[in-house]
Amino acid sequence: MRPFQRAIIRTLALWALPTLARVGFAAARLLYQHPDLLLRSGNLEQALLLLSIAGPDYTPSILRGLGASVGSHCIIHSPLTLHNAAHPLAHLIIGDDVHIGRGVLIDLSDHVYIEPTVTVSMRTQILTHMNVGRGPLSSSFYPPKTGPVRLLRGSYIGAGAIILAGVTIGPTAVVGAGAVVTRDVPADTVAVGVPARFVPMWHPHRPSANSQPLLSTHFPRRQL
Repeated sequence: MRPFQRAIIRTLALWALPTLARVGFAAARLLYQHPDLLLRSGNLEQALLLLSIAGPDYTPSILRGLGASVGSHCIIHSPLTLHNAAHPLAHLIIGDDVHIGRGVLIDLSDHVYIEPTVTVSMRTQILTHMNVGRGPLSSSFYPPKTGPVRLLRGSYIGAGAIILAGVTIGPTAVVGAGAVVTRDVPADTVAVGVPARFVPMWHPHRPSANSQPLLSTHFPRRQL
């Protein structure tokens, strides 16, 4: 290839690549703001893929465009995986000022209610159904079931926690990182472990003679 040919190719590349990038970004923004454009072709899976790449600036509007109820001032990171989803996403109800971290999975076989000021940390799994398949366990011990999950106002779900079908997390309750929650968690309670066990939460504004901080701030003085 002659030098002038390389110069022409370099010039075209320098012009074309930014142009293509701008076109791609514009098309992505259009889909983020109007995910129903993908639904017109009847392909919900493609529309849900937007939740894997869109940032927190666009994820709430994508969910609203797909039929979910999402409040104001929510921060919802991607990737967000919606399992067993159907259009419209009426099973998903998210209140105001909710934070959802990266890599969260939400099963929409039944309703998921996330009330205002709830935090769902990264890699949390919220499951609303159980089905062990067609083996003998399904007809004897574990028949298929579904149940809504409710995360009530101000509760906190730690990273990697698993919330099973039919569970309600009470107001200002805390689910520890990696916990598997199989039953309702009362308000102002910490749930930790597999399966989760309950620990009373120390609250600075509601002191109790029987409750202490989970982590004491007092350390014995070291003897020199």
